[in-house]
Amino acid sequence: MPWRGALIATIGILLLGAFSSLAVPTAHADPTTTDNGDGTSTAVWNFTTPTDYALANTEISGATAALERYAAPWNSTTAADFAAPDNVTNVDLARWPGNVTLAATSGPSTLLSLQPAPAVGEDTWLDQQNVNMNHGSDTTLILDGFNPQSRPILRFDLSSIPAGAVIDGATLNLYQSAGVGATFTGYAVQVTSSWNEAQATWNNRMTGTPWGTAGGDINIHVIGQVSLDNTAGWRSWNVTQLVDLWYRGRLPNNGLMLAAISTGANADKTFFSSDYAVDSTRRPRLDLSYRILGATGVYVSKVGGPGTMAQWQSISWNASARSLVADEFNGGSLDPKWTWINPPAAQDVGATTPGHLHIVSTTGVDIGGATFTGNVLWERIVGDFNATMKFSTNPTAGGQKAGLMALLDTWNWYGVQKRYDSASGTVRWQIRATADAATTTRVDVANANPIPAWSRLVRTGNAFQAWTSDNGIAWVLRDTYSPTDEYPSAIRLACFAADGTSGVPLAVDVDYIRFSQGPDATTSVSTRTGNVTPVDATWTNWSAPYGNPAGSGLSGSSRYLEFRLSFAVTSPDHTPVVGDVNVSWTARRTVGTVETRDLVTSD
Repeated sequence: MPWRGALIATIGILLLGAFSSLAVPTAHADPTTTDNGDGTSTAVWNFTTPTDYALANTEISGATAALERYAAPWNSTTAADFAAPDNVTNVDLARWPGNVTLAATSGPSTLLSLQPAPAVGEDTWLDQQNVNMNHGSDTTLILDGFNPQSRPILRFDLSSIPAGAVIDGATLNLYQSAGVGATFTGYAVQVTSSWNEAQATWNNRMTGTPWGTAGGDINIHVIGQVSLDNTAGWRSWNVTQLVDLWYRGRLPNNGLMLAAISTGANADKTFFSSDYAVDSTRRPRLDLSYRILGATGVYVSKVGGPGTMAQWQSISWNASARSLVADEFNGGSLDPKWTWINPPAAQDVGATTPGHLHIVSTTGVDIGGATFTGNVLWERIVGDFNATMKFSTNPTAGGQKAGLMALLDTWNWYGVQKRYDSASGTVRWQIRATADAATTTRVDVANANPIPAWSRLVRTGNAFQAWTSDNGIAWVLRDTYSPTDEYPSAIRLACFAADGTSGVPLAVDVDYIRFSQGPDATTSVSTRTGNVTPVDATWTNWSAPYGNPAGSGLSGSSRYLEFRLSFAVTSPDHTPVVGDVNVSWTARRTVGTVETRDLVTSD
């Protein structure tokens, strides 16, 4: 009997192109045949029984034959994957290859010089020999080192510093025009009461308003100090601590005073004031360096996707924050971010002890009180932090020590150290604080001389904690300390070593110094899709940020997709980092076949 094939003849192959499908009513097992009563029969394939077909890149489901749907990923994990992005702003792809991170974590360092003219400059000097005389319009300022009887006071307007900055440095510069008598130290200290330049005298800070103490109300904490001889020229005081506290509103800006301790003999030093008219460049000047805190960056990927219509499924990413001040000491040389105060007798990175900073202390040196001759390696850090040092040292001579410190200056610091005590013959953990060159041992406990040992300093605002550990797992809080005179936002974190003047050098191996900071380093991820490349106006807008880094659902269909990484950070000492981005989609094969079994008359 002749046959009439409803789909194909005896070859029995159905060729499907991209996204083609055949939908037929649900019916019988494939094929079903019908006798047409005219000597012919009709065979019908209903795609209801997949086992009746040989499939290549195709699928049968729900009485439909279609090109097979497959799942595929687009994974960005290597430097090559992240290379050639569509667009970047403040992004670094080279610092840690295979990762995307910020290029700059703060604004650039900006220098600002404040050198006010007579109309706006605020300076005068308090004169004990003429207790009711005002010197606000004098062209010079006098500092007397005998008694002392004359004290300059100055105030600078900081309103030109933008909001949101960190003060990295501030220097008071005065031009000394003359000097007589002995050399002495001029100290810069905080003035604690407001005053009026045109009215301030030895007795009064304003007309009718006396100082709390004649000669000016001050905090005796030394901000900066300079040795003053009789040669003419510029003299500079580091006043970073005070300017930072003024700027952040931690202290009222009532200016500062230059003071001296009596030399017992006549000794005057004279400086030009803001009213000096002969050479305006020699007026008092405050030099500052600052950075605007906070940074953002954007990475827009290259165009990805199958190039055919795809159903987008999910996106996941691996985001973290990484410290810029931490150091594992894995290189062959010391990172230039570190600076030595009093370099040691010997030091190397990785040569003596692989993966360690090896230090051999100088002999005859120590750290404590007014003595700061030990070997100190520091880097700057801003704001709150948690710093951990793993180190190995075996002190055996009296006074030998090594540890970790938060360093304001050589007269003001807080640290945790491992030290040998010859009196008891024990190695001890000591927590020490120094303020204005006066050192206090706050904690002194024996330990089992752990090698390696771990020390930790934590800063929260103006409060510091000192921790120790014998194994890096179990930690003991040893001390909490809040300096009476608040530390600035930017300080130095340092490791140190000293022989304690024992004459026996101390060897120290530092494995790492690690930092963690607040959760202010953030990353958000968005996508956009389109059907042409390069990207044009037909593409969708950027999506809202996705919420789950482990896997967020995508929607929609298109040929192509881009992802965008948006970074933000406040602290300049760490950065958000993305190590991989994974996009998944499903699409249909471009060509496939459905082959029936052979049809014979017996069917």
